[in-house]
Formats: sequence, structure tokens, C-alpha cells
Amino acid sequence: QVLPFFLAQVFASFEKKFQKFEADAKDRESLVFKDIPFPSADEDYFDGLEAALRAAGDKAKRVIRTLYLKWHPDKFMGRYRAKLSDEDIEMVQKRVTEVQQALVAIKEKLSL
Repeated sequence: QVLPFFLAQVFASFEKKFQKFEADAKDRESLVFKDIPFPSADEDYFDGLEAALRAAGDKAKRVIRTLYLKWHPDKFMGRYRAKLSDEDIEMVQKRVTEVQQALVAIKEKLSL
């Protein structure tokens, strides 16, 4: 039980970082790839997300839907593309797509 709690905390910690990024991005004129706090497997983000979704019960579908909207490539690029440097657009789009694919895998694994 300690491990799922820890992983859920990792997920929550990342979400706080992303909220800070969103708030800061509103005031910035430009963004580069390294400014965006992408989740990575090294941070246990997706394991943490899975643990958090399992614990969320009936709310899991709402949580995964919110994350789908956050990381949907078209929506993400719609929010931030104008602020990205030309050389970073392709890298950002590729990474956002990878995150979205990981979310799809978790959704399917948990049958949400």
C-alpha cells in the first residue's frame, strides 16, 4: 500500500509543476521545449497516475478525461504553438503525442 500512495504523490507533485507552468506560460511571450514539464517514465509519473486512478474509483474517468484534454496534441498545440520557437514545434508535438499514447494505454489497461 505504501508504493501506490508514493506513486500517487509523484503524480500529484507533477500536476503541481504543470499548473505552475500553465500559470507562468500565460505571461511569457515565448516558450522552448525545455520549459514544458513533460512527464517521463523516470519520474514514475505514469505509474503514479495509474495508482491515483485506481484509488479514484468512480472519479477515475473524469480524471483521465481531464488529462486527455490537457495532453491532446491538437489542444496542447492550440494553446502553446504560437509561443513556441519554430525549431521546438516538432519536438513538442512529438512528446505530447507520446504522452497522449501513454494515457490511452493506461485507459485501456484500467478499462476506463
